[in-house]
Amino acid sequence: MKSLNWTTICFITVLSVFLWPSVSSATESILFFDDFDGTALDTSRWSVFVDENGEYNWPYVAGGLLYSQGYHTRIDSIPTFAPIGQSVTARARISLAGADHKFGFAVNPNERAGPVTGYYFDTEELENEGGRGREGYVRALAWFQPAVGSLVNLLDVEIPVTWYEFHEFAVERTPSDVIFSIDAQEVARVTDAFGGALPVCVWNDRWDLMQTDWVEVASVLEPPVIEATVDIDPDTLNLKSKGKWITCYIELPEGYDVADIDVSTIMLNDQVPAESQPTGILDHDGDGIVELMVKFSRSAVQGLLGAADEAELTVTGELSDGTLFEGTDTIRVVQ
Repeated sequence: MKSLNWTTICFITVLSVFLWPSVSSATESILFFDDFDGTALDTSRWSVFVDENGEYNWPYVAGGLLYSQGYHTRIDSIPTFAPIGQSVTARARISLAGADHKFGFAVNPNERAGPVTGYYFDTEELENEGGRGREGYVRALAWFQPAVGSLVNLLDVEIPVTWYEFHEFAVERTPSDVIFSIDAQEVARVTDAFGGALPVCVWNDRWDLMQTDWVEVASVLEPPVIEATVDIDPDTLNLKSKGKWITCYIELPEGYDVADIDVSTIMLNDQVPAESQPTGILDHDGDGIVELMVKFSRSAVQGLLGAADEAELTVTGELSDGTLFEGTDTIRVVQ
């Protein structure tokens, strides 16, 4: 495994679950933002790191940009961010121009006592080229440093991207995955569930000028899922029968209206969509509360069933305002 070179602009943050660029009905909260709209770096937000083997080069702010140029020119956010049940995403608008420009989630290499991870973009330095970078590419990197032992490489993917112009880079940490995006397009993903708090870092470890327009950290709270009452008809499904439909009655709790359900979002076991027609609103069970009636293809539902005598069927969907619902019913199966 190639050793990781820590010369660059590094951006660190702690996160939670969020799929870039957006999640239906999710609430995004900005945790950290700097657009470098001043005359000096805001040292209430950033700390400057000086590598003991590097030269001290203070990054500077001018004309609404952060300029990083010089061996081991690194800034880290003072606040750190950790997963708390939602995703956290670090974004920055950056112009790459050379080797060892870094942006993502990571701790300073001199403070990297494990267990800890790093997730970031990095422009590769070509070997035997005097510090020259591999122009037109950036790498998506992820690694894990255990408490004892050597660093473990989790991801190292090379991605084409134009240099000398601005692009929006994003690193999103969810409870199960880390997602890398450029200009709102996913370019790499790795499964990892490290939950520790990390700072945001922007590092340039070589002499080619790196420019950053802004840096942002945002968390996304998933909308709550309301519990629906679901009644699947027939209660006993004979796999040899030739019917066309499976009927489903969906009842929502008090305060919600089944007329607000978007039929196009309704799915059975995340695989079979509800038919757009026929549908209806009625009090099927006579309890004084109306249900939404929808139909599913009988053959498609039967294709999901195995050899068991019972099957648990889960119906999910959304209301017109994006609120999610879910309900489950169990039916008998006759083979």
